[in-house]
Amino acid sequence: LFGTLGRGGKGVYALDVTQPQNVDESAASISKLVKWEYGASTGDPDLGFIVSRPTTRANGQPFQTGYMANGKWAAIYGNGYNSASGRAALYIFFADGPGAGAATWTAGTHYVKIPVGAAGIDNGLGIATAVDTNNNGVIDAIYAGDLKGNVWKFDVSDSNPTNWKVATTANVALYQATTTLNGSTTVVPQPITTAVQPFRNPSGGFQLVFGTGKMLESNDYPMSAPYQNTVYSINEPRGNTNTLTVGRTDLVAKSTTFVTVGANDIRLIFKQPVDYMTKKGWYLDLSAPSEAVVFNPLQLNSAQISVRSIGPTGVSDGCRVAERALDLNLDVISGNPLVTSIAGLPQSYMDAGYASAGLTQNDRYDVSLSGTKTNPKPPACGASCAAGNANCKCNPANPSQCEITPPAEKCCASWEDCAQGCSAGKLDTDSSGNPKIGGKETATLCGDRRLTWREIIRNR
Repeated sequence: LFGTLGRGGKGVYALDVTQPQNVDESAASISKLVKWEYGASTGDPDLGFIVSRPTTRANGQPFQTGYMANGKWAAIYGNGYNSASGRAALYIFFADGPGAGAATWTAGTHYVKIPVGAAGIDNGLGIATAVDTNNNGVIDAIYAGDLKGNVWKFDVSDSNPTNWKVATTANVALYQATTTLNGSTTVVPQPITTAVQPFRNPSGGFQLVFGTGKMLESNDYPMSAPYQNTVYSINEPRGNTNTLTVGRTDLVAKSTTFVTVGANDIRLIFKQPVDYMTKKGWYLDLSAPSEAVVFNPLQLNSAQISVRSIGPTGVSDGCRVAERALDLNLDVISGNPLVTSIAGLPQSYMDAGYASAGLTQNDRYDVSLSGTKTNPKPPACGASCAAGNANCKCNPANPSQCEITPPAEKCCASWEDCAQGCSAGKLDTDSSGNPKIGGKETATLCGDRRLTWREIIRNR
């Protein structure tokens, strides 16, 4: 098993779970379980917090593992976010690593790192998608997006890892997704934090589908400086080694509208062709306020994709943001929706060339601020009562001051400060403040801490 520390730390690890029934918390068991770890102890300034979710192929295998041209199996990661260097980089960790407890990692032998772009610009590479372009069972190319809206392609087809590199001749991105701030002419990048999904184009090459958006900082959701995120689909011709296109001039804009049907807002998309003799793809702007693609797009089959975005509908309390999820089920080449029959949808929209892309659902996910949850303020206690009576609660500082407590319920007495607040579990940590492996939840706190699952992918 390969995994990362997520938001809990900067690190990647490998575990031997061949015999999971023999794993326990003893030192002997852990020494056999942990095969290697690449983390802060390496002093690598490009390693950040890797929080991306893995994606899987049709056979269930993750796109982030595979057999490489040098004859080794590997786990593949973007470097994540908040690295010391502030630049984006791709990591390819060979499955055998340097061994458990090894202090030395040798580039080219135990791993390969391919930095992209400049350092110090608060960038980071998201989840990587590895592709076998010629169906020989060996990974030839890797795609990934970064926080600056760049889509990168890496050439890993050579048997010598020292020759693995950015696939373009000038080490530039295939494409950069940009837009303008709402009501402004200021151009801003559209961050890509989810997977770039490659589909084989019937005319040759690949169709690259990806969405933009992030939910990493407190001002992302809702956005403090709003702009529209976008779903893109761009053709990469066979043998291409250059930037695919600049801006949106060579892309067809997909027209959308919202229609209320019962309790649901339905997004409709105008069906229109894309002429690939004159255009290179299409794009669809996500028009709901602060709407973002923060889940990996899902390949439904060889020509269709499902993209789920979410957008805030308002702040329901001091710690949680209410949201709605919006589905887009699309043909990857044309960008036209997979026609969905929805009861109550006016026929006039269908006659005008619109079709439904999917339902909109409110409060499908629980989105928290600062990784915390709300402790609701308890109700006020009842009238005065005499100490010693049933369901009577007294002030420790003034035992004669007592109020009625409802049976089996918590209430707030007049002498108590019961303001609504936030809480979260706290894990055992070491002397550096990093979560311990196998740490237990020991206390509660109110602050900017977060409990997360570690992302795990498998390798066979």
